[in-house]
Amino acid sequence: PLLREAGMQSNAVDVVFTGADHGVERGVEQDYQRSLPVAEAMHEDVLLAYEMNGAPLPPQHGYPLRLVVPGWYGMAHVKWLSQVDVAAVSFEGFQMRAYRVRRQPDEDGVPLTRIEPRALLVPPGFPDFMSRTRVVRPGLITVEGRAWSGWAPVRAVEVSVDGGDTWAPTSLEPAPHRWGWARWSWSWEATPGSYVLSARASDMSGRSQPIDQPWNPGGFANNLVQRVPVAVIAAG
Repeated sequence: PLLREAGMQSNAVDVVFTGADHGVERGVEQDYQRSLPVAEAMHEDVLLAYEMNGAPLPPQHGYPLRLVVPGWYGMAHVKWLSQVDVAAVSFEGFQMRAYRVRRQPDEDGVPLTRIEPRALLVPPGFPDFMSRTRVVRPGLITVEGRAWSGWAPVRAVEVSVDGGDTWAPTSLEPAPHRWGWARWSWSWEATPGSYVLSARASDMSGRSQPIDQPWNPGGFANNLVQRVPVAVIAAG
């Protein structure tokens, strides 16, 4: 690893990554800076990326160099990387203080780090122009989607057709690699009526998606269960 080759000292606490994007935050001129604890920065999956799909990294994705921290939310993936420093104390820069999950604005909160488990389904059928309700025909329908979590592999995905009152297990395929999306599907014998389709994921760490999202001022880590109104209507 790069940090080991650089001769990082034993008292290192945080690794600070500085991007070339520069601006004013709350009246203070500064660069975009984020840090990782040394143990996280040394993980074999954490990368300094300069290529994507065999080509140089595009400018919008952080050319010439960006940090990639699999399983973490996007604020950790510093783009346009210009400097890497190792600190003997915990880094408390603006971008570290800003990305914290707080229940009240004046709380200290907890750091925003790994991606919470989430499942999304592909809305079936076609949309009603005005209401955007999905319209499907009666019969056997395959409901499918993807699921992921930054904490642990996805353990299960469940589907509901009644807005979350009852749940049914789906067929879950293993993700192609640790940080990949897991594909899931479920066969639904749709009969005429109105429904609300939902999907929720749980992972091997015990985390699961909430039916009601706990509010936080920053709107961070939103993994509320998806709700898709569906009308099953016979062809006229």
